[in-house]
Amino acid sequence: MPHLNKNQTKVLVKEEIEGIQSIESAPAELRNFCEPARANDGIQSYFTRCFEREVNFAHDFLWIPNLLILGAFFNFTRQNNIPNLALLIPIMIFIAVLVFFKAMRMRTRFVLKLICAFFIGAFAANIEMQKPPHLIDQDLTTNISGYIVSVQLDAKNIPRYVIELEATSDPKIRRPPQRIQLVAKSDHQIMQVGQLITGRARLSAPSGPVFPSGHDFAFSAYVKGIGAYGFFLGAPQPVLTSGNHGIKLHLPFSAKFEVFVRNIQSHIAGRIQATLSGDAAGIASALIVADKRSISQEVVTELRQAGLAHVLAISGLHMVLAAGTLFLTVRFLFSLFLSLVHSFPVKKIAALGAICAASSYLVISGAPISAQRAWIMQSIILFAVIIDRPAITLRNVGIAAIIIVLLSPSAVMTPGFQMSFAAAAALVSVYGSWARRSELLGVQQTEMVDPNILVKGVKIIVGLAMTALIAGIATGIFSAQHFYHIAGYGILGNVLAMPIVTLFVMPLALLSVLLMPYGLEVWPLLALGEAIDMVVFIAHWVAQLDGDFVSGKPNPWAAFTCVIGFIIFVTMRSSLKYIGFSIIVIGIVANIILPLQTPDIFISEDGKLIGLHQGDTLQVNRTRPSKFIVEQWQDAFRVNITKPSTNKDAKFSKAERADLLTLS
Repeated sequence: MPHLNKNQTKVLVKEEIEGIQSIESAPAELRNFCEPARANDGIQSYFTRCFEREVNFAHDFLWIPNLLILGAFFNFTRQNNIPNLALLIPIMIFIAVLVFFKAMRMRTRFVLKLICAFFIGAFAANIEMQKPPHLIDQDLTTNISGYIVSVQLDAKNIPRYVIELEATSDPKIRRPPQRIQLVAKSDHQIMQVGQLITGRARLSAPSGPVFPSGHDFAFSAYVKGIGAYGFFLGAPQPVLTSGNHGIKLHLPFSAKFEVFVRNIQSHIAGRIQATLSGDAAGIASALIVADKRSISQEVVTELRQAGLAHVLAISGLHMVLAAGTLFLTVRFLFSLFLSLVHSFPVKKIAALGAICAASSYLVISGAPISAQRAWIMQSIILFAVIIDRPAITLRNVGIAAIIIVLLSPSAVMTPGFQMSFAAAAALVSVYGSWARRSELLGVQQTEMVDPNILVKGVKIIVGLAMTALIAGIATGIFSAQHFYHIAGYGILGNVLAMPIVTLFVMPLALLSVLLMPYGLEVWPLLALGEAIDMVVFIAHWVAQLDGDFVSGKPNPWAAFTCVIGFIIFVTMRSSLKYIGFSIIVIGIVANIILPLQTPDIFISEDGKLIGLHQGDTLQVNRTRPSKFIVEQWQDAFRVNITKPSTNKDAKFSKAERADLLTLS
């Protein structure tokens, strides 16, 4: 079979696809390119032909981000670091072979590229972790002084300060962390970003996983640059220095820019709080500046149970709605003046404005991983509009993954990265395959507008349901892995709430921000609050249906099998993608047959909370245990927690202590 490059393929498709009624009547070249191997070709011939199709589709590029991710993930999950030289030498060898031996077979080059990408991902993880240590290793009380980097208020208006530490005393920390996060519960005038603050504080080391293979909070703190958590003992005090009124002027440029952005975020959040109140204000702040502290835990739980937790995250949907709203608005305004339409490239101007809007939204939102992914993909698409080039969406997902993994490899360990890319890749892959299949089978796509409003409404609802179903299945693997919960009525919640978010919430949020410099944001914010209240009401109603399913923590090997199957399914374009679907099914069945084994003993990190597993219950030794730790144990292993019946903490008998020693 001759190899067809992309240009030859486009010519064949353009000249032949419109004149055929089925694949069987197509020319041999086009049929070989589009048709999977037949059953009587033999297994070896079948896989060889499918592989050639993948090469002809030039989809080997999509495997590179997957191997980068696997390389970084492999390195982060190891207990011991891999020496840099052990990673750098293979990378140099593979690159040299790929550059100087161009006559090798395409399959060989493909395999070498994947191996090289794996080593590059592991090497990037090494580079990121080579930072000076800044985590404290024990709890202590000391006097601190430093500059406020960010301020967030919770639902009770209690501030949480992130402070760039300048000095400590009584006692002095010899190896102080660079940044700390402190809660100030005492009454005081809330201070602003960039201000010098001092006070006596209790510092605690970031906690590790609640159980083995659980989420490592110390690792997350290390990546964020926060070396200690704690609280002020009493009210913190501002420090006014001569000439700068407590504002730090000798910060490096990156820190100054961060302070500048945080000031903008605080200003926007303050304007929102001045107009709205309660959960409406908290959700509006979460949507615009990614500040979720002031949302009540009850509403957060209901949104999660209704499958609407993604509404609180700065995701691709928010980015698309914000930039898309501005894009359509600019084109509409230009269309009112025909002379401008004929004189200027209106579409390109609107695309440039949308890029600016998306970039501004990325900055003021704090640039979480999901927003970075959406911004990169959307910028590529809009830039393609400007230069009159088509944008290949699945490749955009790969480009975004490559950029993020190389710049911030630790992101691969976060649920935001995993769920964001899983949803984006699944939606693009499924809808792209659907469109290609319709085209190859000769299905004519008409542009006729259905005059029946009811039919159009049904199509919109079906589209939302399909999108929610695809995204829910794609993210379900990672949701169970990180949160141990699955929203059973997530599709219903998304079908009811997402039209409100799409048509009202995000456009009003964008309009409010645009009008804030002129002091005209009150009415848009009030309308935004009403729309948010409707979403909260829907979430409350769906949550009352009791569709929240506690899945427990899946078996690690079964989860890994599902992830590998998912990667194959969304990356392949030939019949090999269905092998990926089969692997996903195998992983799910394996998790059902071989669930994660429940430990016999649970011990908290500080050793104060102990649980003894008996049957389907977990007997803990404290009447008032840590709620967070107990909930993690309960949800991950699906056990019922029982506490001592007396007011005093339980003391194990001699036989129970002997059992504990034996089991340990």
